[in-house]
Amino acid sequence: VPLDLGSNQGRIRATKTCIDLWPDADIPADMVNVLVKFWVTGHDTAGQGLTGGGGFGIDELQATYGLEYEAAVFTISVDLSVAKPAAETDFDLIIDITNEGNKKGVLTIQIVTWIGDQADSPVTEVCPKELGPGEDYRWRLPMPQFPDPATNVRYEIKDMSGENIGEVDSFNVAKFSEEGDGAGMMLWVGVAGVAILLIVAIVVVLLVLSKGAEEDEEEYIEDDDFLPPGQAVEPIRSRGPPATRPGERRGPPGASRGPPAAAATPVVADSPMDIAKEKFPHWDEVTIQGYFDQGWSVEQLEEWLASQ
Repeated sequence: VPLDLGSNQGRIRATKTCIDLWPDADIPADMVNVLVKFWVTGHDTAGQGLTGGGGFGIDELQATYGLEYEAAVFTISVDLSVAKPAAETDFDLIIDITNEGNKKGVLTIQIVTWIGDQADSPVTEVCPKELGPGEDYRWRLPMPQFPDPATNVRYEIKDMSGENIGEVDSFNVAKFSEEGDGAGMMLWVGVAGVAILLIVAIVVVLLVLSKGAEEDEEEYIEDDDFLPPGQAVEPIRSRGPPATRPGERRGPPGASRGPPAAAATPVVADSPMDIAKEKFPHWDEVTIQGYFDQGWSVEQLEEWLASQ
């Protein structure tokens, strides 16, 4: 093998790349335990031999190397996407691939379909992904539908040299049943209907409870603010007969026609203030006097409280 010479700081270096070890033959198929030995011998143009050169079997200036293929090596496992394929239905062939070689590559396979002892012609398929060394990939390969039911069906997976690298265990292709499919759909519809009814029932219960709580709250407010006539109450300070709130000018009933007609002075021992304080203990004297100043009488105040 002629070498390329180069000078480097007074030294001469000989180099060579891509040496064809089998120039006239194919690379052997069996590369196990192959050793490649290199040694150097020769002479210069003056006929002087190469100092330190060796020969086959001589350790001096000799190197030994192992040799292996640089190639992608694929291992696979195969399965079906469904446990029981049926006629006239779609399914996939699932192929898990691992590149155990030392070079990236693309897997190309042949699929042979067996039905009983009859085999179809191989179908060639190419994996859509290139795999690097040590890389895994799951290949989902859609398969043609079976037009009719069949028994003892299996798939063989071969490489392009015809070697079997994987297979699917025998299975039966069942008859497609629209009734069974419809029953399954009806089951799902029934489950969905029950779920919807439960949701509606929960919403109704929540609305009823919410309405009851609001009614209880309103009843509480009414009982708190307005008690039946004739019972002693402690009215809210801000509430009183008409025309007692700031800014109002409307007087007691009949105020537009003037104050109530003067009645004959009754012969009583107590004054109107004393009677009012006795009948309306929840009002102080200033409040009662304010009503009197607006023209209200004790009887009118009693009637107004009774109407509340």
